[in-house]
Amino acid sequence: MKKLNVLIALTTNDNDYQLEQAQAAEEAARRLGISIQIIHADNDAINQSQQILKIIQSSTNSRPDAVVFEPVGATALPQVARAAVTAGIGWVVLNRDVDYLAELRTYPVPCFAISSDHEEIGRIQGRQFGALERGARRAHPEEMGAGAAERILATSKTRPSRSSGDRTRDRPRRPHRAASDA
Repeated sequence: MKKLNVLIALTTNDNDYQLEQAQAAEEAARRLGISIQIIHADNDAINQSQQILKIIQSSTNSRPDAVVFEPVGATALPQVARAAVTAGIGWVVLNRDVDYLAELRTYPVPCFAISSDHEEIGRIQGRQFGALERGARRAHPEEMGAGAAERILATSKTRPSRSSGDRTRDRPRRPHRAASDA
C-alpha cells in the first residue's frame, strides 16, 4: 500500500503559532506513518498560491494525496482548491470559513475545513471580561479578528448581568473637571 503523502502549507515560519503547527504536523505524521512536506508562504498570498499550484501540477508520482493549508489571504485560494480536487488531491482549509467547499465536495476526494468554535471562544471571553476589574477597556470587533461577530454574540449571552450586583457601572459618569475649571 502506498504511503499517504500530505502537503502542509502554512503562512510563515516567523511566528510561534505557525512553528507550533508545523511541529505538531511532523509529530502526527511520525505517529501515523505518513509522509508530509511543509512549506511556508512568507505571509504572501500570491506566493502561497504559486507554491501550492506548482506542487499540484507536478508529476503524478510526486503529487500529494492531500493539501492541508492555512490561507494567507482572505480568498483562501478557490481556484487552487479546484485545481487540487480536479487532480484527485484532497483539500483541507485551516482556521478559515470558506464558501467554496460545497462545490468541491462534488469531487471524489476529501474536502473540509477545520476552524475554531467562535461562539465558545466568545463565551469564554464573556466569562473573562466578567472577571476583570471594573474599568477595564472593552475589546472592539476589529481587534478580535476572524469570527468576531460570533464571539461578540456569545460574549453578550455569557457576561454576568449588572443587575445582580454592582450598580455603580450603570450610573452615568460625571465629566472630569480640570483644575482650571474649578
